[in-house]
Amino acid sequence: NFSSTIYSSASVRSACFASVSALTPNTTYYGRLVAKNWNGRAATTSVSGSSITLCASPNGLGWGAISETGIAISWVDETANPDDTKYIAQLSTAVNFSGTIYQKETTKSNGAASVVGLSRNTTYYARVVALNWDNIPAFAGMTPEWKATKCASPNCLGWGAIGKTG
Repeated sequence: NFSSTIYSSASVRSACFASVSALTPNTTYYGRLVAKNWNGRAATTSVSGSSITLCASPNGLGWGAISETGIAISWVDETANPDDTKYIAQLSTAVNFSGTIYQKETTKSNGAASVVGLSRNTTYYARVVALNWDNIPAFAGMTPEWKATKCASPNCLGWGAIGKTG
């Protein structure tokens, strides 16, 4: 019904194109076309369907707690992505993420995700993915790009025989 904020652009019919800017990421927009004659009389036509803007790549990424089988990733994201935008923290042993990907799905507003089920003493590369409502991704890598899980604690520790030295 076009009762909320209206973004617009002006063009001429022969251009067959108009570009609208300053839209919010990961937001659904509906369109209509208003044609005006030289006297200012308008004719309106709705554009069928809708379109969803892409997400901005997540920012403000940081490494969180690291254990033997888990790594946490946090973000202080200052993008215009809405708070309910789906964010996925992904880890892989392959720098190009070609192998198994371990992940945890959450939302931008949560500010962190912990990925568990990892192997001990293993290097993992990380990235955070923002998905728009059409599941089109926007990727952001970590700096540094990798961290390693902790190794297992040694067991069977104890004192041996204690003697005099001397």
